[in-house]
Amino acid sequence: MAEQINNSGRDIDAALKMVIRGLTQNSVADVFAGHRALFRIGVPSVPHIRNAILRSSWTRIKHGNEIRYVSGLVTLLHDIDEKESRRITRELKRGGCDVTVAHTLDSICRFTIADYMHYEVRGVTIFEHKRIVTKQSVRLALENWLKNIPSEDLQAIARIYVLRRKDLKAVGNYAPILQYINLVWDTLSPITVRTDEEEDPAI
Repeated sequence: MAEQINNSGRDIDAALKMVIRGLTQNSVADVFAGHRALFRIGVPSVPHIRNAILRSSWTRIKHGNEIRYVSGLVTLLHDIDEKESRRITRELKRGGCDVTVAHTLDSICRFTIADYMHYEVRGVTIFEHKRIVTKQSVRLALENWLKNIPSEDLQAIARIYVLRRKDLKAVGNYAPILQYINLVWDTLSPITVRTDEEEDPAI
C-alpha cells in the first residue's frame, strides 16, 4: 500500500510539472496532457495543485504567463473539486491578488456542474445545461447522432457539454487531448459541432 501511495505521489508530481511547464512556456500539448492525467487521478492531486497555486499571492503581475499559470491551475482544480477552487479563489482575493487575476478566477468559478443534467449515451457522459430552451429532446438528438459514430471513435470522447448559445462564442469545439466536446444547442442546428482546439475556453 505504501508503495502505491508513493507511486501515486510521483505520478501527481510528474503530471503537475508537465502542466506548469506548459502554462509557463505556453505549450498547449503539455497543459492538456498533464491536465488529463491529474483529472483522472482526481482528489488526491488537490493538495499538490493547491500548493502550486499558493506559491505566490499574485498581488503583482508582471508577465502574461503569470496569469496563465494561476488561471490554468485554478481551472484544473475547478475541474476536479469545484468547492476547493472557490475556496482558494476567496483566499487569494482576501490576500489582495491582482484585480485581473480576481476577475479571471471569478469567471472560472461561475461554471458549476450543478447547472447540468448528467446521463450517458453509448458510454459517453453527457452534461446538458438545465436552462436550455427547446421543444426538442436533446438526449434523443444525441442518441441519433452518436449511433452513427463507430464505437472505436467514441472511445476518444469522454464527455459532451451541451451549452446554451450565450455560454460559448463558437458553435462547438473539440479538445482532443482532454477528450470532451463543447456543443451549443441551436434550434436551427441542434447538433452542429465544430472541431477547433484553439477555441477551447477551458484552458
